[in-house]
Amino acid sequence: MERAAKKTGFTITIVVTIIIVLFIVIFVIDWLPDRKVMPANDIREFIEVAHVEQVDSLTLTRAINLAGSYLSDIMLDNGQFVYRINLDTTVTVKPGYNILRHAGAIYALCMYHDLTGDTLAFETAQKAGKFLTKATIKPVGGKQDLLGVWSLPGILRDKSPPELKLGGTDLGLVALCSLKKLDPGVVSLDTLKKMGNFILYMQKRDGSFYSKFYPYKNGRDDSWTSLYYPGEASLGLLMLYELDPQKKWLEAASKGIDYLDRIRRGREAIEADHWALMASELLLRNFDMKENSEEKEKIINHAMIVCRSMIHAKADFSKISDFHGCLTPDGRTTPTSTRLEGLLSALTYIPLNDTAAIEFILATINDGTEFLLHAQLKDGPHAGAITRGFIPASELASGVFIYGDKRVPEIRIDYIQHALSAWIQYYNLFYAASSRPSLPSQK
Repeated sequence: MERAAKKTGFTITIVVTIIIVLFIVIFVIDWLPDRKVMPANDIREFIEVAHVEQVDSLTLTRAINLAGSYLSDIMLDNGQFVYRINLDTTVTVKPGYNILRHAGAIYALCMYHDLTGDTLAFETAQKAGKFLTKATIKPVGGKQDLLGVWSLPGILRDKSPPELKLGGTDLGLVALCSLKKLDPGVVSLDTLKKMGNFILYMQKRDGSFYSKFYPYKNGRDDSWTSLYYPGEASLGLLMLYELDPQKKWLEAASKGIDYLDRIRRGREAIEADHWALMASELLLRNFDMKENSEEKEKIINHAMIVCRSMIHAKADFSKISDFHGCLTPDGRTTPTSTRLEGLLSALTYIPLNDTAAIEFILATINDGTEFLLHAQLKDGPHAGAITRGFIPASELASGVFIYGDKRVPEIRIDYIQHALSAWIQYYNLFYAASSRPSLPSQK
């Protein structure tokens, strides 16, 4: 009897304890701040529900206008840009030019004109596009149906023999497709299709690509490989597909992204491939996903792998540091810009039901955007430019630079182009009207 009574008392104690614990849990949950259940219908609704603090729109628009104006201001009479300068007058700037970055500048100027209607940006993009087509686009290996963007010693200002980098034609196609949407007469569709044919000619059966073509050797060459070229190629082909909806462009782009998915699956650290993220946005927009739901899932999963790798590898600067928001430990600006381009594209198609992941991506984007805004030159003859690395205001004012790396005060067209492209993507995604972006221009 005594043992039974003890057992009964013990059982009652356990039951009472469970009831008390449940009451406490319910009470605490009831007093937690209200939070709506995800997913939201779109990223803007997500931000509103999650109370994510965004970059100030006026600060952003000023930066966009300054950068867009600066790119136009450094256009030369022959259609090239002032490629590189250094704010440190004690540094000798080596001559050189990169036609891939020239194409990237055209792409950014087209984005800027599309956003603002800026006439000077449009005229600058036209002029740069004409230089690209007349000076660099030529037949490949005697094949008249193939056109490529050649790296030529007279343009590069070095003694290297002529060669074709796949990336040059990739980004040349991106630039000229962007320009043709604004000015149909600037380049013929036939030229763009022949550039697309060259990219297809450089693609292997597994979806990968030869990176270079040497006219004086054996033609296609893969002794050096860039894992960024497949993403660039896919983006160019998809932009061509929107102008010329032939299935071969879409299928080749899909093969390129599928190749990247296969070689990256299961890896922890992968390339910060913003081009692939941007290409995936267009691929998902143009692919018939009703009949290819598994393909859609693969594309999105690959994008999530790239995004996670970017975020896991990002630098961790304190909030009081001038470098807070920079995504690489070296304090450079452009790696942050390119990662933002990719992450912003990914936000247009990755599922919003993974609340923690989306919030982390948004925080990374906002911090990175603030870092770039902080790094932009605000006044003086180079207002609107972006230097290779962040420079404190005291050094900018004195002109005395204390960093050991003399390239930190360097200004190059791609530093500006990538920051401008990222800022415009940010504005379009979070602030622009759903019908057509609108932003008052300074011009």
